[in-house]
Amino acid sequence: MLGVVLLAALACGGDDDSGSKGGETTGPTVVETSVAGIGRLTAEQLLPDLSGIGLARSEVQVAPFSQLDEAGVLYGEPVDGTAIKLIIYVFDDEAAAEAHFSLLVDAFENMPVAALLADPLSAGDPGNLPPVNARVVVGPEVADEAVYFRTKTVDGSGQHVWTDVHRIDSVAVVVQVLAREKPIADERREATIAAIAEKLDGG
Repeated sequence: MLGVVLLAALACGGDDDSGSKGGETTGPTVVETSVAGIGRLTAEQLLPDLSGIGLARSEVQVAPFSQLDEAGVLYGEPVDGTAIKLIIYVFDDEAAAEAHFSLLVDAFENMPVAALLADPLSAGDPGNLPPVNARVVVGPEVADEAVYFRTKTVDGSGQHVWTDVHRIDSVAVVVQVLAREKPIADERREATIAAIAEKLDGG
C-alpha cells in the first residue's frame, strides 16, 4: 500500500532497548548539550502523547548506529487508515537543524515513484519517473520553518500521505499522516506539531 510504504520510508531502524512501551514514559530527565550547557529534552522525550485524538503509540524506534539524537514512533495503524509516523531530530544548534531540515525537504520533494516499487526496473527508467510528492501550501503554522507535501495520487485504499517537515529552534520534525479525508489529516497534523511545540515551551 502506497501510504504504508511512505510512512515507513523514514522509519528509524531497530527497536529501543530502554524497555519503553507505547504510552509509557520514563520521566523527563534532561540531558546537557554543547549549547552553553543548556539542558534540553532528548528526541525521545519530545515524542508526544496523542491519546487525546484516539491514537495509541507504538514502541519508540531509534537508529542504533546513528550519530544523531533521533527517535521515531508510529501512532495508530496504517491498515485502519489512522496512522501518523513521527520522527524527531534534536541538534546542538539551529545551524545544524537548518541543514538537516533542508536535507529532509529535498528528500521528500524529490522522492521518485521508483522508490516505492518492489522492482523499479519493471517500470522503465527510474530517472524518468516523476516525484511521488507535491508541495502544498497549507499546514500548521507553528514552526520557524515548515514545508508541506502530499502524495500526488491516492493509494489502493483511497488514502493520501501528508508529510510535514518542520524546524523549531534546533529541532527538526517529520510528521507523516495517512488519511482519506483532508479535515482528518489537518486535525492530526496540527495536533502533532502543537504537542511537540508545547513540550519545547516547557508545557
